[in-house]
Amino acid sequence: MKKILFLALFITGTTLTGNAQTNFEGFENASFATVASGGFGFTQSGASIIATRGRITGSTGFSDRPASINYAATGSGAYAVSWGDATLTSADLSTVGATFVALRFRLMAVSLLFPTDGVDAADYVRVSISPNGGTTWWNTLEVRGNDDNWWSYAATGIAQGNYDGDNSPTVISASGTANSSTHPSTVIVRGLPTGITNLRVRIELVNSGIFERWVIDNVELIRTSGGPLPVNFANVSAKALASNVEVKWSNLTESDISHYNVERSSDGQNFKVIGTIQPRANDFSSQNYTFVDPAPEKTNFYRIKAVEFNATTKSSVILRVSSEFKKKDFHVYPNPVQGGVFTLQAGDVQPGMYFLQLFSNNGQRVFSRNLQFQGGAVSQSLELPGGLKPGMYLLQVDGNGTRSTTTLFIQ
Repeated sequence: MKKILFLALFITGTTLTGNAQTNFEGFENASFATVASGGFGFTQSGASIIATRGRITGSTGFSDRPASINYAATGSGAYAVSWGDATLTSADLSTVGATFVALRFRLMAVSLLFPTDGVDAADYVRVSISPNGGTTWWNTLEVRGNDDNWWSYAATGIAQGNYDGDNSPTVISASGTANSSTHPSTVIVRGLPTGITNLRVRIELVNSGIFERWVIDNVELIRTSGGPLPVNFANVSAKALASNVEVKWSNLTESDISHYNVERSSDGQNFKVIGTIQPRANDFSSQNYTFVDPAPEKTNFYRIKAVEFNATTKSSVILRVSSEFKKKDFHVYPNPVQGGVFTLQAGDVQPGMYFLQLFSNNGQRVFSRNLQFQGGAVSQSLELPGGLKPGMYLLQVDGNGTRSTTTLFIQ
């Protein structure tokens, strides 16, 4: 019996907590199945002229382009269409309780057998949205080939558009060379209707040639309850090197970022921009960044400011890096600590694992954490657990045969 595929959309809770991926699984049924708990059934329609329309496993062939690449972005299977068309239509999806909803999936285009074939202008993947259970459909985003284009999931391009309730889709066409690394391997539709129980998603895949193939995988419905995903800074650190300072940070849910400003101050109050970095993805994924300040002052305060396309900004915690600290002495900034976040700073620290402990004034340990330092001057942002009462605490750091203690005040 011909295998027909199950496609599931993963819906997160009220806060996006990672990149939970879904994959295509096969069923021996004439219709799509439904996941036992919390799943969303899909139906398949359309007519493939020959072989491929459905689940695909394994990898592309040696003569294909891209060659010897797994069809699945993750897991074991993906969904493919060659020389024909297919339409995947979801069941009703609930967005009640969400204030921001977006659809995301991965996309690959394959040239079969010949490196000179691939998707053309007549070949497309179209996303349509229905806010009323399929009664009305709005074409929202369309990705098209151009001139025998092909690309893998490693391509860095993002095709994205906003749901606006009209029938004029945003059209993204592949451009440049056939296998340009900037072709769109991620597709995102933002701003889907919220507060309804009958949202439906339709994905159409159309190929006009026998040696062309669209492949999609890892379809997700992302929901949050606080508007578009906020800037979520993490792993913010600064380290003094021989003649410069290395600043690092992560954005765990990068989306709608215009750019990042790296700012420096000599007093912790008046900051100026010393560098600008462009976002890598803007696809809700976690991204890591490094910036090197080539001309630091004796005492430096750093922060990262994320600037969104709508001009909204959010700043990271402030880090202090100084060349005036004594060896192996650890210091806290700011002190008193406000908001539960502080920076642990040290001068010429030996590389290795260190153990940080925080004790209340009655000797009870209320917080501990292992810290890995690469050596030299360090500045590490830390967040205290909630519920700690205001007052005086003892901070102790042990490692490499040394112990440093300092008084920490919580307001």
